[in-house]
This record gives sequence, C-alpha cells and structure tokens, in this order.
Amino acid sequence: MKVLVCGEGPHEIGQRQWCPKALEWKTSRGWMQELVDHVAGRSLDLEGKLRRDLALLPRESRRFKPLPTGHGAKALASALLAQSVGADVSIFMADSDSNDPARTAEVRAEIQAGFAAASDAGLTVKGVACVAMSTSESWLLADANSWLKVTGFQPDLPRHPELIWGARNDPAGDHPKQYFRRTTEASGVPDSLDTRNQLAAAASVKMIAKICPYSFEPFANDLAAEVEAGR
Repeated sequence: MKVLVCGEGPHEIGQRQWCPKALEWKTSRGWMQELVDHVAGRSLDLEGKLRRDLALLPRESRRFKPLPTGHGAKALASALLAQSVGADVSIFMADSDSNDPARTAEVRAEIQAGFAAASDAGLTVKGVACVAMSTSESWLLADANSWLKVTGFQPDLPRHPELIWGARNDPAGDHPKQYFRRTTEASGVPDSLDTRNQLAAAASVKMIAKICPYSFEPFANDLAAEVEAGR
C-alpha cells in the first residue's frame, strides 16, 4: 500500500538532503511516518509532501467550484496528488492550534470535506484527516516509556498533553512546542528531527490514543480502517 503523507514540515514527513560522503541525495523519514507504520502494523510505501507545496491548478479550481473552505482545498489537492503518484491513501495533517475539542472537530470536518469533494469527482484514493489537538508535539508527550527508552530519563510529562496551551513564544509557558523543548532539555537530548523520530519509533500508538483521545485516537482508527480495507 502506498500512502502520501502531507505535513507542515520536514520533522513530520522527512526531508531530502545531499549526503557528501555517499555523493547522492538521501531522503530521511519523518516522525509522522514512524507513527503511520506503527498504526498500520507494517512498513508502508510512504511518500512525504509539504503542505505548503500543495496547490490546485486553475482548471482544477474551476472544476471543483465552490472549493471546500479552510483546509479543505489543500486536502482536495493532496487527494489529486496522491492519485497522480499512484497512492492508495492520502493523509493530510494539520494542527488545530487550540486546546478546544470543538476546534479540532472543525478542522477535521474541513479536511474531510476536501476528501469528499475528491470522492464525488470519482477519485479512488482514500483520505485520512490527521488533526493534532493543540499541536503535534502533544502526541510525542503522551508515552512516558518512549522517553525512558530513548533518553534513559523519565521526564515529568503532562497528564493530558492535548489540553495544555500557552503563548507560542513564552519559553516558560505550556504551549506544546515549548513544553516539548523543555522536556528534551531536561532529558539531555536535542529538540531535533532525530529525537522526534526516535521517540515516535519507541512509542506505543495504543498509549498515545489513550492519552490523546480527542485527536490521535480518531486518526489512528481511520488509518487502521483504510489499511485493513486495502490489504
């Protein structure tokens, strides 16, 4: 099964970098790809795409008028791209940037409307909405055992990481990005792509779903259903 993973940055979906030793381009994995394989229970053929690079061609914009609102238009573009590269599933990831479950549900609905528009137009690719409540760092703060495995240190993690919030630029605040940064510092590891990948690889998706029921659990259930249907 081939899956297109559309996310905000290279930490999530990996990045293509020049390797001077091998004299070739190499593509790293993102931490979101680690979690996708965990949910699937096997290694999938994963391709990453930055969300900012998704766009509808003028003829596509005219074809799908009125366009879905909010994240819906980009989700539609991801489905069209997934179909063109032979993917079976498109995962569209976005943060709700709020600790209000209603906002998370609203963003999921926007993305699902984009996928519905693709389906109505006859596309066969399946769409999965992946909406992190607050920000995606909340998911990496859910499984204490993953931190112990990776860092050898047991940090003080929030009981309900989906619900923490604060000013994004306040180093002492509870914005998930700041909380994650402070946790890496306390654990003696850098806030880096490699650290996130290791944490995701060591994490239990069942534990993340239990600790993050508003956002990770719906995503994991939707993805598992599509993987099972596509076997």
